[in-house]
Amino acid sequence: MKSLAIIICATKDFQYALKAQARAIKQNATAANLSGGHIILCTDENPVAAILAQYSALLGDSWTIHHLPLPVSDGFTRYKANAQLLIAQLYTAGFDKARSLAVEFVWTLESDVLPEPNNLRCMFDMLAFDAGFYDVAFCPYISSGGGGIMGGRGNERNHILPNVYEDEYEIPDELADRVKAHRDLLQPNVQPSQEWHDANGNLVEEIKMHSAKGNVFTLNGKNWRKRGWLESAYPGLGKGVVLPSDWMPMGNNLFSKKALNLVDFTGYVGAGTQDLFLTFRRLKQHAIRICVIPHSVSSHVLRKPDGFRIITLRHESEGEFEGHLRQEETDWYSFEPGETVKEPIEQTPDYSI
Repeated sequence: MKSLAIIICATKDFQYALKAQARAIKQNATAANLSGGHIILCTDENPVAAILAQYSALLGDSWTIHHLPLPVSDGFTRYKANAQLLIAQLYTAGFDKARSLAVEFVWTLESDVLPEPNNLRCMFDMLAFDAGFYDVAFCPYISSGGGGIMGGRGNERNHILPNVYEDEYEIPDELADRVKAHRDLLQPNVQPSQEWHDANGNLVEEIKMHSAKGNVFTLNGKNWRKRGWLESAYPGLGKGVVLPSDWMPMGNNLFSKKALNLVDFTGYVGAGTQDLFLTFRRLKQHAIRICVIPHSVSSHVLRKPDGFRIITLRHESEGEFEGHLRQEETDWYSFEPGETVKEPIEQTPDYSI
């Protein structure tokens, strides 16, 4: 039988979806015919007794719960260096524990990602594909940081490639002249200053404010390019599909034992996200192949100023676009006792025959 450890990292402010996620873990274990395993929950030192009780009640005695309360501080600005180092500290403890358990597979679940019931089964299937062609598989969800659907194309220099390249925007002549004048300041074999980089970044953001010269199909028809996020890297693909991905998130991934042994953060300084560091500075260095599974999608619960929202992925069910990926954002309910509707909802009459 497969031996599995599930790593979940969640400081106090990011534990809001863990009970709902525990139900999804049980569904996935059942669908994957997995009768037991290990849960490794890495947190700060705030109490999590109710969550641990939920794991035990739902999963039963065949699952061993390992709670690792770490002396870490939270409250850092998201995606800044200290916040990223905190995440790496939590994951380091989790992966160290998983390796000490000598498991064959590790499933990483971000605390706010809710897997569909077939996610784990599909990831197991893909790590078995062609005698282990892939060593990391993941099920996509929507980024919380302003990106798109997780997965796509990238490289060592640009971890996530653009969906739209600079020359594919409709920009006015005045902006094009300013960009050219700024780029002409570069001198051969001379490292540009930080001031040059900052000004260039501002110009790039100004370019992105303008419309593209068409949708991804139009752009690819004029000039086929590798593109960064899943919906642009592989447009129109969804149900029934598994695809290679140059980069990975960490929110819903299955790692083989080979990949597990390569995961560490040596050399990471908090610049960029920890998952992209692992992709290009650890896994890619050892020719580890990664796949994304648009056939089996997951949801992302986000805390917003007006409350919790959930972004779900699904597949179009009929018509010319059958099987294509679709996303929806709505209020999120955990279905714990006592929840009520946030805003009154008028029931839409059903006029179907």
